[in-house]
Amino acid sequence: MDNKEFDVFSLYMQYMKLMNQSHNAIKKKSIKNTLETTPPGNDEPVVLSKGEYLQLIDLALETDDKKWFLELTQKMQSVAV
Repeated sequence: MDNKEFDVFSLYMQYMKLMNQSHNAIKKKSIKNTLETTPPGNDEPVVLSKGEYLQLIDLALETDDKKWFLELTQKMQSVAV
């Protein structure tokens, strides 16, 4: 790989990293919005399975959102049997 190819590859990797960060941010906002909003007439809280909580915790770790990570782990512990 020569210098030009390396430069192109480096730019591509930076682009992919930014795209991944954007994708994770959009995904996180979507999930948070789904969990925080309740359809009209539905007063029951959203109930998640342990696996769903673990997926959300993984996403919180991927996006480096410590506050959301702590919220999720507390909620998961509060619903654990």
